[in-house]
Amino acid sequence: MISGIYSKLEMYAARLALILEMMRWACKESNKQAISIKSVEGALQLVEYFKRSSVKVYSIISNVNPLDKLPADKQRLYSSLPNTFTTVDGVQIAEKLGIPERTFKRFLSEKEFFTCKTWGEYEKKNFKK
Repeated sequence: MISGIYSKLEMYAARLALILEMMRWACKESNKQAISIKSVEGALQLVEYFKRSSVKVYSIISNVNPLDKLPADKQRLYSSLPNTFTTVDGVQIAEKLGIPERTFKRFLSEKEFFTCKTWGEYEKKNFKK
């Protein structure tokens, strides 16, 4: 579904550039002879914005569980962690699963999966299965 949106947005880039150029002409910043680089760059920025927005909207409406995107070892780690835990406890659990401390701490910084309650104390986010 996202690939279809992306291909349409790429086709819209030319239309957006034309619209931006006509807006520049209406503001007496263009002579309407050709589409300027400035209008093309603006159109490309709009396309990138719409791409990012479409991914966010798609993830919301498709009810995709973020845990499904994780590799198996991180899924196992996430399910092994209690709902609330300290960094020290998390490191110990990760090491028992063969996951290095540095990898665990990098995973811990992903706000999509964890909330920092206080310094060194975290809470897992709940996802529907």
